Amino acid sequence: MEPYSGNQAKVYSIIPEGSEDTLFEKFVDEFKSEFKDEIKDILKRLMQIGHYTGARESFFKHEGDKELYWSDDGTELEGNLKNYNYE
Repeated sequence: MEPYSGNQAKVYSIIPEGSEDTLFEKFVDEFKSEFKDEIKDILKRLMQIGHYTGARESFFKHEGDKELYWSDDGTELEGNLKNYNYE
């Protein structure tokens, strides 16, 4: 995710235990043939967020009545927040 991270925002993805690839890399690999243009749009938007716009609150939609927060032990994010940044 390093190419997408910049001075405006850091972009992260989860690496499942025992895997070398992030969930994002697996997602891209799975859908890049069938949804080539959409994947390009996602990659472009991540680059813009990391380097130019930052992760503005308007790029996300809160789901349910929970906010996104760290678990009590600080090891995982909890809550309901999804990225709906479509133009």
